[in-house]
Amino acid sequence: MGLLYVVPIYTTKNIPPPGNRRDTLQGFALGVFHIGDILEPFLERRGGKTFDLVITDVTEPDQPKQLFSDHQPVEPPAPVGSGWVDDESLTKPALVVTDTFGARAWQFEFFPKPRVFSRRCDNSRQADPGCTWSAGCC
Repeated sequence: MGLLYVVPIYTTKNIPPPGNRRDTLQGFALGVFHIGDILEPFLERRGGKTFDLVITDVTEPDQPKQLFSDHQPVEPPAPVGSGWVDDESLTKPALVVTDTFGARAWQFEFFPKPRVFSRRCDNSRQADPGCTWSAGCC
């Protein structure tokens, strides 16, 4: 899937009031973006991923459209001996966020990678930018 981005170009520096826009319209700038091309560099940052991502357009709830997915379902159970992870932790999203973009509603589902559960948190580590971004979506 992709995004089509259309921006009007006016002869004036500032966006004119609605009644004058047609008179000052010079044309349009058009951008076509493949969602995967935009997201993959972000998701691969820092030498590896800590989560899979699924983005779905849920503007029409009875007809959701998947826009992007790099989710690879994992077979439970969680790593042996972890004790603090149940079997569903790897099969259900850890975070689901729905946000609006213009007139569209997109749902972001974050699925943790198994390696996330193979080590405990270390407070001395810097925050993972991906996790920071996903928390910022809330």
